Amino acid sequence: MRHNWMFPARDLGELFEAAQTARVFADSKTLADAVPLASAEAILGRYRAQRHAPGFDLASFVREHFLIRHYEPPACADPVDICAHIDALWPALARTDEPDSLPSSRIPLPFPYVVPGGRFDEIYYWDSYFTMLGLMASGQRTLSQSMVRNFLWLVDTLGYIPNGSRTYYLSRSQPPFLAMMVEAALSEGLLEPSVQILDALCREHDYWLGHSLPTPETEPAPIRYADALNTPRDEAWVEDLDMLRACGRADICLHIRSACASGWDFSSRWLADKSTMCSIRTASIAPIDLQCLVWKLEDTIARIAQQCHHQKLSDAFRNRAAARHKSIALLFFNEDLGVFDDLDAGLSPVGNCTLAGAFPLFFGLATDAQANRCAATMERVLLRPGGLMTTDTHSGQQWDAPNGWAPLQYIATHGLLRYGHSALATDIMRRWNSTVDYTYRQTGKIMEKYNVCDPHMPGGGGEYPNQDGFGWTNAVYLLFRHHLQHNSQ
Repeated sequence: MRHNWMFPARDLGELFEAAQTARVFADSKTLADAVPLASAEAILGRYRAQRHAPGFDLASFVREHFLIRHYEPPACADPVDICAHIDALWPALARTDEPDSLPSSRIPLPFPYVVPGGRFDEIYYWDSYFTMLGLMASGQRTLSQSMVRNFLWLVDTLGYIPNGSRTYYLSRSQPPFLAMMVEAALSEGLLEPSVQILDALCREHDYWLGHSLPTPETEPAPIRYADALNTPRDEAWVEDLDMLRACGRADICLHIRSACASGWDFSSRWLADKSTMCSIRTASIAPIDLQCLVWKLEDTIARIAQQCHHQKLSDAFRNRAAARHKSIALLFFNEDLGVFDDLDAGLSPVGNCTLAGAFPLFFGLATDAQANRCAATMERVLLRPGGLMTTDTHSGQQWDAPNGWAPLQYIATHGLLRYGHSALATDIMRRWNSTVDYTYRQTGKIMEKYNVCDPHMPGGGGEYPNQDGFGWTNAVYLLFRHHLQHNSQ
């Protein structure tokens, strides 16, 4: 199948390398997202012809030959009513793609969609599940339906769902929430069970089975996050080159990219020493959240296959799901920490206390005793004035303390509710929404992440500034607000 796509690092060659290395733009993603005003071949030819001329200005050349998008923060719709602001944000974050006459890194999607916000002007896989829930809570049914239809189209077109709708994301996926998206759409009557949906879920499952962790004999094999490439990322070219030089590890780009596939880019849970990026080992870890998401995929295939009268397929996937459930309960619970933990390549716990450990509760895969211990650990170790910390480690990475993230607050609280810890879940929801409310009153913005240790301070860390918009935060705020209002009556 032919696509009018551009792969920036590959197609722009030495121009891309020169512009990124010279830091023509402060954010490497800016050039990766730029729209060329001629074919990549023509622009590269002009660069080769002009670059040695006296007075050649690389920055001027780039700006002359590319359309650069400038990020405009959404205006504050109402300085008092945050819900009115969120209602106004959905259309501000909505996009409709037109077929491009010139190739770019954007993968045009057939249906309208909502982007996270800020520098993220394309869809992202796991963001979109939470955004869908927020759209549904806001009564945006048609846009919710379009979101899931885009993801089904991606599976039909590519055989899997990439990290995001950019060509430079095609070498990896992200946490597999397609089954959850389909389930949400089915429950709202936005989709009907069909052989086409079943086929998409099966293809998604095939993709993830291809990411099994090479481990000692175990069945089912644990799944890992792994990128297909071991090169600097187009969207973080300079940062990765710096890491490559500083660490001297031939495989470091693979593990960096694999952390991006996890959605947790970056976190101490991927670092062997819990602190330095040079020790990153993402592709050698079996993450607990991913095992649960693959279980959900298998369980959903079994149920939809039965509805579509494919009993043999349903039975096969029911057995797969049962085996994975047993594996999660037996292998991934860390008795010493009282949490579900990631495993290393030898299937030993890595010793992480993180909100990834809440996924078994969310999906009902924990025993009551395990859930009770997880709840106690969560409250004792991760709960802070503004909500739940992502991990108990202060590494300077954005998916670590002191930051909290909306999707993980949602997973944790709904896992706690499932096992009867309603008081703790409600307390977390109140703390989180109070944090979002405070920042909104001070700034008129809804942020990507928050400092839950000191809600009066902004979230930080990572490769780029904290972004505003912000799809999944909008969604979780609304869902928590509805829950708190309903349960206060």
